[in-house]
Amino acid sequence: VIHALGSRAAHIPYNGSSLTKLLADRLGGSTQTLMLACASPAESNALETLSTLYTVSRARTIVSKPRVARVASERLTPEEAARQVEEARLKAEETLRRDNAELRIALEASERLRREAERRAACGAVARAAVAGVLRRVAAEERALLERKRTQAEATLCRVQ
Repeated sequence: VIHALGSRAAHIPYNGSSLTKLLADRLGGSTQTLMLACASPAESNALETLSTLYTVSRARTIVSKPRVARVASERLTPEEAARQVEEARLKAEETLRRDNAELRIALEASERLRREAERRAACGAVARAAVAGVLRRVAAEERALLERKRTQAEATLCRVQ
């Protein structure tokens, strides 16, 4: 393909490989194309490097005529252009309103979650404080019970003697 394009052949065999099928509109067409070649100094890659350099030198002979594609809508009347601009502005405003509404909903949900987390943390702190208070009372009652049992045991011991 590159040889045919460089020699300006009448027929360009683009269907020869899948790569040239993909690049058909780029090679020798109306676009500017850059070819990058990788070469290796290793002796084991010498044949591949020579083949690459040969292909690149042939590609340099390809003459393309890049041009700016014109859009058919450039032939609009001023009224049509103003109408399209207004439609685009209205569409952008609607998108902005929708995005703002979605953002507001997300922020409200985030705020609800934050308040719920704070409430749960506060409830957790209250519950922990309550549990700690209960544990202190239980420990005090256990100490009092042990003291009563010790006192009873001493009294029993005194009666036995």
